[in-house]
Amino acid sequence: MFVTSRLASAVKVAAINAVILGALLIPVELVFGTWLRPMGPSDLKRFSIPLDVQFEFDSSKLYGGVEPKTIHYTRDAYGFRGSYRSLADIDVLTVGGSTTEQRYIDDHSTWQAIAETRLRDAGIPLVLANAGVDGQSTVGHLFNFEYWFPALKELKPAVVLFYVGANDTLRHERRPEFDATVNADAWKHRSATYQLLRTVSNNMRARAVGVYHGRRRPVSDDAFTSQGLIGEAERNAMSETLNAGFLRNVRVLVEHVRAMGAQPVFMTQTAFGWSANPDSRPLGLTDTITIFGSKVNYADVSFLHQSLNRRLVEYCRESGVTCLDLASDVTFGPDDYYDFLHNTPAGAAKIGEYLAMKLQQLPIAHRSTR
Repeated sequence: MFVTSRLASAVKVAAINAVILGALLIPVELVFGTWLRPMGPSDLKRFSIPLDVQFEFDSSKLYGGVEPKTIHYTRDAYGFRGSYRSLADIDVLTVGGSTTEQRYIDDHSTWQAIAETRLRDAGIPLVLANAGVDGQSTVGHLFNFEYWFPALKELKPAVVLFYVGANDTLRHERRPEFDATVNADAWKHRSATYQLLRTVSNNMRARAVGVYHGRRRPVSDDAFTSQGLIGEAERNAMSETLNAGFLRNVRVLVEHVRAMGAQPVFMTQTAFGWSANPDSRPLGLTDTITIFGSKVNYADVSFLHQSLNRRLVEYCRESGVTCLDLASDVTFGPDDYYDFLHNTPAGAAKIGEYLAMKLQQLPIAHRSTR
């Protein structure tokens, strides 16, 4: 009887505490959550979009140098990288994932900064802004046009450039989980309490597992193969599924860009761990990854990415959208990557020089910039 009485008392105390906690959280959620108010620019941090951040990083371990090399990474209050004076000055807005963001490239050495400098030297003072977000695929880019860019009323670029392909190809087991984090209607993103707990949890987990872009391990020619792990029929079916979803998102992105009065431009992506050049044979590392539940290697990834790039170029040709086929036009070497996907400053310079040359051929180069 005594044990039963103590248990009932404990349950009663827990219930009272839960009611009190709930009563305290309700005003917190109403004030800091987005249950009743529309999402504002400050809420973008909940979706892995950095706002008003600045840090220094020693990149010598990534690039293989002996002497410490400090890089500066800056995101302004709007979430952009770049040296523009105001949102109204931006001529070209670049959108993409980590290869667009370039977290471990200095503010003055990103491919956007290089392109801007080359254009200025050519007498074409276009202003570029970097809206790349680490991990975003075209699913995340759609989110940007629903919730991020519309909140910036003065943002009226003439061109929106998408550097896409790799994250849409690598549909690994964590991709659906990441894409789900850009669902602004989910209760998790409306709740201020959940976002606080998620931030603390993610920070602890990142420290525990050492989440960062790592230096590429040395590899020999034997580390690459042209032989995939899945059969031709499964590979083709996987490719069609990837391409269909990717192109569906691309079409909507084109509509969004045109609705804001800008010209959409797409640029195909490259990698070191696999060949994304559609004019070459599929070739990639023997390392494995799981895509759509199937274990594949990077020769399979090469086939998928080449097919996606090819379909993107075909779509652009058929629809009259501008596509810059970087993957076919530019040759990259080992020194242009610090890991199997991300560029060193030398690789970023190649992209920037290529982009500057291509932008000079677009109508934007022949009008007075704002």
